[in-house]
Amino acid sequence: MATTRQKINRVIGKITGSNGTPLTDLRVAIYDIDMREWEVLAEGFTNREGAYELTWTHSQLSGRGKKTADIALKVTTREKDTLLYQSSIDEVRFNASEREEINILLKNAVPVERVEYDFLLAEVSFLAGKVALSELQESQEHRDITFLSRELEVPFEKIAHLAVAHKISAVSRIEPVFFYALLRKNTLLKNRSGGLLGTRFSIGVNDDMQVLLYDAALTERERICTDVEAAVAERIVAPPIGEACDAFIRQLQRYKEAATSYYQEEHPRKIVELVSRFISEGKLQEMETLFMEHKHDFSAFFDRITDRSFFDTDAGAADAGTHVELGKLIGFGSEIMSGIIRRHNLKKPADIRKLARLNKTGWVKEINALKEDTADKESISNYASLLVRKFENEYPTTAFAAQLEREKRSLLRNQKKTVAFFNKHEDFDLTRDNIERYLKTKKISKKESGPVVQELKKVQRIFKLVPNYSKTQALLRENIRSSQDIVALGKTRFMAEVAPKASINAKEAAEIYHKAAAKHTAAMIIAGQLQDVAGITDIASFGTDALFEKLKAVSEDFPNLKSLFKLTDTCACEHCRSVYSPAAYLVELLQWAGSRSVTDLTSVPPVTSNLAKDVLFSRRPDLGEIDLSCAN
Repeated sequence: MATTRQKINRVIGKITGSNGTPLTDLRVAIYDIDMREWEVLAEGFTNREGAYELTWTHSQLSGRGKKTADIALKVTTREKDTLLYQSSIDEVRFNASEREEINILLKNAVPVERVEYDFLLAEVSFLAGKVALSELQESQEHRDITFLSRELEVPFEKIAHLAVAHKISAVSRIEPVFFYALLRKNTLLKNRSGGLLGTRFSIGVNDDMQVLLYDAALTERERICTDVEAAVAERIVAPPIGEACDAFIRQLQRYKEAATSYYQEEHPRKIVELVSRFISEGKLQEMETLFMEHKHDFSAFFDRITDRSFFDTDAGAADAGTHVELGKLIGFGSEIMSGIIRRHNLKKPADIRKLARLNKTGWVKEINALKEDTADKESISNYASLLVRKFENEYPTTAFAAQLEREKRSLLRNQKKTVAFFNKHEDFDLTRDNIERYLKTKKISKKESGPVVQELKKVQRIFKLVPNYSKTQALLRENIRSSQDIVALGKTRFMAEVAPKASINAKEAAEIYHKAAAKHTAAMIIAGQLQDVAGITDIASFGTDALFEKLKAVSEDFPNLKSLFKLTDTCACEHCRSVYSPAAYLVELLQWAGSRSVTDLTSVPPVTSNLAKDVLFSRRPDLGEIDLSCAN
């Protein structure tokens, strides 16, 4: 009996919020209940996973029951003991076993009852002892942040932000609590996104505190005040900090001039430092001179220093070129550049196009693999989206091919073969290369190109207008196959009906239409000029044998021009050969009517509905059946 009374019994479980998030640092108490009486058996706090484990023995029981515990729970806050949960009579574990698991889902939000900064300051100061918070380190010799995080069961980044806030305070003589609010709201991460020096994903104790101070000094007042107010609302810092926001900003302004000067004069030198390790030692002074000449035009600077003469070996020149070209896209100060080059085995600038195959999910994985757990998830997500857009703009064909390969729907007739063509011929560019000429130059057999050549041409005609995968596919789904189709619709209808379905905004739609109109007009002018030239092939006195051979050669490269040069069999009568014939006029009118919608002005309000051609055919169905022959 004595053994039974002293036996350890356990109650375990997890406390989570309505969205499944573990709730930490909540007080959990277990009770043995009798009728109208609750007797506490044990209490403790949830850990960072929201878990708790409490023990009790039968010797603790003193009620009128059967000497077996009837277990109930209460969950409260640590600071003010606010009740968050209490077991109902239906939730009591009557005659509890030696091990009970009770998981609690709190439907209501847990009130924040302590100021985060004040709590951490007290706890960390106590554990740090004689070590000042501004002297905390995270190095091989002293892993202070890791120790404090694990000891207090507080996320690493919160301890790091506390230490950084005190380090910046030591440089600026501004209260650390103000910087803690900015760090916790990622204000300084938002202040630098992209550009030649890249994006910062996290802030830690090993960063340059002077630069962080300058970043704060250059941040807009509205952003600072908004973030400080949010920090107050979330009980990250106390309300007086929000009230003193303007005073803190005035203190920051003392550093604004120095910050501006730093980013104009000193900070760009980081690019030079990164590039200089590839340059021949005898060329360093020349590189410095070029930097001073072109420090406001980095494109010219990069063009000059990537010349082969600046390097000892071809491999060194290729390596430098790779770093420069990648730096233009992801930033020279990027924390991930070297890792990306290593992971993807980038040996020369041309290899960089491989990165255009990554979508947002792929970039997030790449960055997470190269950054520590403290990296801000929102910053990584935003930067990944930025990189996708940058690489798609720089290497549109590679990005298109990758997205087509990931596409689960069948959008093209020979989609798999088209993807295989892109993967085999990585240098093919939809925006620049003439498909027929490319196939001829690369000596690609008709067996390989035959199934995909028409698909490529169809895609290319639209891709040149809008070099974006989703928008190109959306326009193709709307039966837009060329500039002519867009012009035939008319600007109003294209912008009002087609563009919204393709997720194209009004400004971009107008640009696409004007580009299509320019291409269509140019094609018509060239066609007219070629028709004039081709017309003299029937006049013997011009000696046109040589001209005929040239036109024939051109038509082989551009088969769609054959009809312009009369190299196909057609009727030879005067009217059939003329673009002024009745048949030509009828076709032109029907094409025009087929792309125009009709507005009924007799209804209020006016209603735009059917195509003009449909209305015409409903009245004169015979027009669609007329043979365009000499007899008619």
